[in-house]
Amino acid sequence: SGLNNLDLIVVDLPATGHALSMLGVPQGILGFGRVGPLGKLCGEIQDLLADAQKTAYSIVTLPEELPINESIQLASDLRSRLQFETSHVFINCILSNTFAPEEVDLLHELDDASQPPVQKAILGLAKDNTQLHHRQQTRMEQLREGLNASFVEIQHYPQKGRHLIEEIANQISPVAAGVNG
Repeated sequence: SGLNNLDLIVVDLPATGHALSMLGVPQGILGFGRVGPLGKLCGEIQDLLADAQKTAYSIVTLPEELPINESIQLASDLRSRLQFETSHVFINCILSNTFAPEEVDLLHELDDASQPPVQKAILGLAKDNTQLHHRQQTRMEQLREGLNASFVEIQHYPQKGRHLIEEIANQISPVAAGVNG
């Protein structure tokens, strides 16, 4: 068929529960046997889905509590219900660490001091950014402890459209090149 000429096919599945159901369809039909055209086709699809040399399962998530917990559950369900292992986890929208530890200490000292409203607001934004970065790091550590996979961290980019896609593609291209290898 025409699919044999393609190097890589990426399938973006729907929400977690629907994705698990869809991936389990061939296995469910095979419960009735591999006879007939439908059984044969489902057998071929199931063999492809289960072949780690041909099929990789990647999870894309955000460094926030609910998406991290859902990602850990998804990887567990893929393994226990379908016997598929997660190969990569892409963590999207990670804030860069803007301040060194001594700068964070300085932010707290300045915040405790009497400041005009504008400076107080700027210091508050800086502290909020630092706290959010710390929470993201904590969530990512939770994810690493909960999953055995390769992790790809994608920084938050303020750009949109084509420039954003190019930035992310440049960041993950070494990973994507190694998926087939």
